Amino acid sequence: EDALTSEARPFLDAGGFSGGLRSSGSYRLSRERIIEGQVHAYLTPEGLSAGVGGGLRLVRLVDRDEGTALLRLHADPGFSGGYGAAGFRYDLRRRGLPSASAAAWLGAGSAGVWPGLSARASQRLQDISGRYEVELSLEPFRTDAPVFRGRAEYAQSLDTGELLLGLYVTSDEALPSATFSLGYAYLF
Repeated sequence: EDALTSEARPFLDAGGFSGGLRSSGSYRLSRERIIEGQVHAYLTPEGLSAGVGGGLRLVRLVDRDEGTALLRLHADPGFSGGYGAAGFRYDLRRRGLPSASAAAWLGAGSAGVWPGLSARASQRLQDISGRYEVELSLEPFRTDAPVFRGRAEYAQSLDTGELLLGLYVTSDEALPSATFSLGYAYLF
């Protein structure tokens, strides 16, 4: 499932050492506005890859909900391509409902000019001691991740640990179109 994460692309190529460094930070401008930023760099056999991202988070945009204006720039290994994208994410934070967010993007780069969408939902199920998370992304402008990615994960607490189930789907021809995972985490 790690191959399907949004930061996996630089590590999918075989044939040598790859490594990465990621840093992030935030600064509160006021009670309602927070600046967030990330910087990343990957060293792969094909060369250096780098990127920056950031956003202006607007707290309590509507009731308890938040909105974030987003910007992302990425250069592929060896700076052979890349993209830039701007978007807006809306985070639903209502009591009694799952935590959910949706983002709309417009990106341009070596893959062309494309719109993109992503959505995520998660919730703790207190009655049965479980939790789930679902995420879908369709981002044709990206060169650092599969165009389509989907992920559904469920965790069930048991007496001595946690049962973990996962389903991952992608449109990338270099990866299996669907992957299922089953795991158990023993807690002590």
